[in-house]
Amino acid sequence: MRKLLISLLPGLLAFSCWRVSEDGNNEPPALFSDPEIVEFNTEQGYFINPMTKDSIRPVLLSDGDTLQTGKSLKLEGTVLDPESIIKPTIVKAGTPRIAPAHPNVTKAGEPVIKEAVSFPAKGDPDYLAINSKGDTLVTGMPIPAKARRVPAGQPRPMEALPPRFKDNSPLSIQYMDVDQGMPSSYIRQMAQDESGNFWFGTWGAGLSRYNGASFTTFTESEGLSGNLVWSVLVDSKGNVWTGTEGGGVSMYDGKYFHHFTENEGMLSDFVFQVREDLTGNIWFSTFKGLTKYDGESLTHFTSKEGLLGQSINTLFVDSHGSIWGNSRRNGLSKFDGVSMVNFTEDGGLISKNIRGIAEDEDGNLWLATNRGITKYDGENFYHYSEEQGMTNVDINEILIDRNGNIWLATYGGGVIKFDGQVFTQISQDQGLSFNNIEDILEDENGILWFTTYGGGVNIYDQGTFRHFSKNVGLSDSYVWSIIENKEGNILFGTDNGGVNVYDGTNFAQYTTDQGLSMDFVLTQYEDKQGDIWIGTYGQGLSVFDGTSFKNYGERQGLPNLDITSIVEDDEGKIWVSTYESGIVVFDGAIVTRFGKQEGLSNDLITTLHKDSQGNIWIGTSDSGLILYDGSGFTHITDREGLSHNHVWSIYEDRSGRMWIGTFGGGLNMFDGKNFTYFTEKQGLSNNIVWSINEDDKGRLWVGTDKGLNIVELPVHGEGSSSGFSKARIYNLGKADGIKGLDFYGNSVCLDRKNRMWWGTGKSLMMLDLDNYALSQEPPALQLNYLEISEKFHDFHSLKDSINTRITFDSVAP
Repeated sequence: MRKLLISLLPGLLAFSCWRVSEDGNNEPPALFSDPEIVEFNTEQGYFINPMTKDSIRPVLLSDGDTLQTGKSLKLEGTVLDPESIIKPTIVKAGTPRIAPAHPNVTKAGEPVIKEAVSFPAKGDPDYLAINSKGDTLVTGMPIPAKARRVPAGQPRPMEALPPRFKDNSPLSIQYMDVDQGMPSSYIRQMAQDESGNFWFGTWGAGLSRYNGASFTTFTESEGLSGNLVWSVLVDSKGNVWTGTEGGGVSMYDGKYFHHFTENEGMLSDFVFQVREDLTGNIWFSTFKGLTKYDGESLTHFTSKEGLLGQSINTLFVDSHGSIWGNSRRNGLSKFDGVSMVNFTEDGGLISKNIRGIAEDEDGNLWLATNRGITKYDGENFYHYSEEQGMTNVDINEILIDRNGNIWLATYGGGVIKFDGQVFTQISQDQGLSFNNIEDILEDENGILWFTTYGGGVNIYDQGTFRHFSKNVGLSDSYVWSIIENKEGNILFGTDNGGVNVYDGTNFAQYTTDQGLSMDFVLTQYEDKQGDIWIGTYGQGLSVFDGTSFKNYGERQGLPNLDITSIVEDDEGKIWVSTYESGIVVFDGAIVTRFGKQEGLSNDLITTLHKDSQGNIWIGTSDSGLILYDGSGFTHITDREGLSHNHVWSIYEDRSGRMWIGTFGGGLNMFDGKNFTYFTEKQGLSNNIVWSINEDDKGRLWVGTDKGLNIVELPVHGEGSSSGFSKARIYNLGKADGIKGLDFYGNSVCLDRKNRMWWGTGKSLMMLDLDNYALSQEPPALQLNYLEISEKFHDFHSLKDSINTRITFDSVAP
């Protein structure tokens, strides 16, 4: 058997690998190795790299002598002659270009208030309910009903390809369409069952179940009553109901389809919506009225019972158990189980064409219409339309999420979110696959699903990553440096668009047109005076004080115009590292250079970091770390225990431990006594570590060349003697909403609002940590289909048995 119980295969593999410890306790297999701990060796040093096992070569100085590593060295920098230094050029800053960061957000105006006037329903005693076959049906009282049962065929699942992002999507919106395995691009409605499966009602392709890995589609060939599906409901018993056009209602119980059509006593075979009330009754809104099914009988409601019209397009059950049905030509009817009242445009409705109804936590009803939305509080209608800021008023459906936000599915305008204060439009410009939205669902994880009429389904995770690019106001999509200034603004240094200052509403763009020395900005730093030091690639430094730029080049003492990093030491001196000419220290009028000629191991400096003790940490290309403690320079290489000599990022955590990101040697934790290696063997997505930052929970966020990692450290003292054997590493990639897996070097910032920002090879990326929850729930296992000897079997049709015992000694991949 090459394939066996496809959905259960991962579970069987895990079971076969499970082990029992010596003390008899079950424990899962170790997927990754424990971190390797290497002593910080400054005496004899290592001759073999502890990680790569390669021979360690000596570091040579510019004169050919071997550099002594692991020891503090007194190095004298070269002090430039003050008379040779020209004062920096001062350029008055021009007015920045202002670009709105959120052009799709509109402040909501005050609603129009109208008194809600209802009137008791007056039934039409002369009305006769006649179905399409010419049969006259009894209404207003139960009539026995028995569904026609049809065995459900088990279709072969279609493999689902991963959801995709649109390149221009600033939000974490992914989509699935026929290219990803969906049976149709036209999805009317959807529902989710207790197992986490999603059920899609398609227009012409039947009912499709999606389990995250495959689509299983039921059509008339498998027993569905009709392929034109208008409505999908998963009831409290787990049954799946579909309302169809021309095929009445089908109920799927996992083994059979149970049909209710005109032949079984339905008013009409055109069923718009299916809902379950508080007592488990199932209600159908049809082309010729409402129908209640209590498990044994059907009760029909028509004009004779007081409905305003026969064709009921919208159906809703409120928290009190009342049934609301709307006729798009006549208005809204409410039935409380005893009596019926009606609402029309004359009684305050903004439109009689109500397409969706939702209820908020305060018991207010919200009505979605072709002319906007209305809140009904039991006494008044509060209308919102174009005058109140809505960008599209042709609303197909409405949903209120767990946070109280109102979501509107529009015809032609995508989705609109209303939080009570502003309207936010989400359309194809923000990443939707199509702007004609039919239905909205919030799943068990708070993720929103939008079905479209022509673009498949869209999946929007509000709690994950957001992307910024030129499409949403940035001057350039590629961001090499990120800092937050004292005012709380975020400054982005871009590849070819200068510096963008983000105040939460707009991007203020500063380029060479405003006085910046160059538009390619590699690094930024705010000094104690609040001045912003801007390091460019090719034109040295610009210092911005809010009104003017001071530009520094070679004539101001820079030996190289490619600036890689900037820090200020405790004495107020500014340290500037260059790509090929070491370090320059600015001390007012004095400029001092440190490079290979002065005794540093390398002129190519990648990063600078000042720790909490005032020490300056220097990362080099191929020569390891350099630590300056105020009196001397100590070179730390693989000879002292560092995993790799190409250092790209340095970070100090809240416990004072130093974290070093290397180009090929993974992540090193240095506590002053030992190096602890975290590499691909411990779960990192890649051994090239570009950026490191820490959140308020003590978790490290590590940007690599192939994705983002969260390093979750154990409480001090857990695990082994070092406490790191129980460290957890989580890998985040495209499936988690990340568009660009290649992170930029040291392009990371945690702002005061607890938002983490990164520069990546696709766009600027932001994550609101207050709204982010790391999923740690294992996927549920379920049997989807059975394939034996490469032959598909409909296991639903197999004879039930509890007497057969199945054994196996291995599972083939």
